[in-house]
Amino acid sequence: MSRLPFVIDRGNGTTLIKQLVAGFRQAIELGVYRPGDILPSFREVARESGACLIVVREAFKRLAAEGLVLPRRGVGSVVLDSGRKFWRGHVVVASLEVRENHLLSALTGALRQSLMKAGYLVSFVPYGTTPGNVDFSHLESVLSGPVTLVVASSGSPRLDAVMSRYKVPFIAFNYSKRADMLVRLDCSDAVAAFVDHCRRAKVKSVVEVTVGSSMASAAAALHKAGIKCTKWPIVRHAGYGIEEVSKATLKAFYDRIRRKGRDWLPDVLYFNDNFASQSALLALVDSGIDIPGDVRLVTWSNAGEGPYWRKSLARIEIDPFESGRIFARHVLAFLDGKRLREPASVSPRYIVGETFPGA
Repeated sequence: MSRLPFVIDRGNGTTLIKQLVAGFRQAIELGVYRPGDILPSFREVARESGACLIVVREAFKRLAAEGLVLPRRGVGSVVLDSGRKFWRGHVVVASLEVRENHLLSALTGALRQSLMKAGYLVSFVPYGTTPGNVDFSHLESVLSGPVTLVVASSGSPRLDAVMSRYKVPFIAFNYSKRADMLVRLDCSDAVAAFVDHCRRAKVKSVVEVTVGSSMASAAAALHKAGIKCTKWPIVRHAGYGIEEVSKATLKAFYDRIRRKGRDWLPDVLYFNDNFASQSALLALVDSGIDIPGDVRLVTWSNAGEGPYWRKSLARIEIDPFESGRIFARHVLAFLDGKRLREPASVSPRYIVGETFPGA
């Protein structure tokens, strides 16, 4: 093997020695070099990496100190069988790093755990904090080494553009026009159950309070069922945080109640965001509005995160950890060469609560 199975990046702030050690270590763990194989010579590594011989010798000295290779005079650096676990492959999970997004972080964590249990080395590579603040340099640096599959837990057109420059298989969650497989968040059954509940309860009007996206929108299905639905976007742009959503919702509800009293209240308020519904509940109850007496309420909910209230909430609820495990099963099926007949999906469920009792 004359070429290195990884690329040296002189602009990432890591020394050449550390990059060489990390590159060879990962290549050995992934089975690119198996026990008994001989690594490229010092001169080959120096030529391919652009490092001087002193740097290469030091890197190989560290590999030997870790027990990964054994230097043999006249032979070279022989890869040892040190009882290390050899991974079936290297899966890179590329995602926005949004610490406030419980759904995304829990789903990614469950995905990583399932893949590693199945014998895959998993690297988490964040590429930004919001859809408008991204940097793919770290991801592209990782893609220069041995990668079996990239899994994006939050797809985007800009990520598609990056992946189109590489020949690495690619799976995305919820959005991609480039991915080899797409795993969707499918809310259709939950929305249908909510709409059926409205129909049986003879609901005539719904206000759908949206935050940032149309995720789990029920507007079209409500209209089709003959129920009036008005959309009310509270936060219109992407990249919002918990504090912004909570404050914006609280202000919007207090302002509307002050201006219109109770006349604007529909039969049902439906929220596609748990933090928005929590703030709305505060404003409504603080203004003397009874739930469900004056208005019934349905919210999006992440299992284990809420929102929570003194009455059980009617909700469309997703279990992030179970969704991550389902996502992992789809990924593992792809890695095993299986192709699904229908698009893969994870789905929330509709749960009747005291804020919108059963009809």
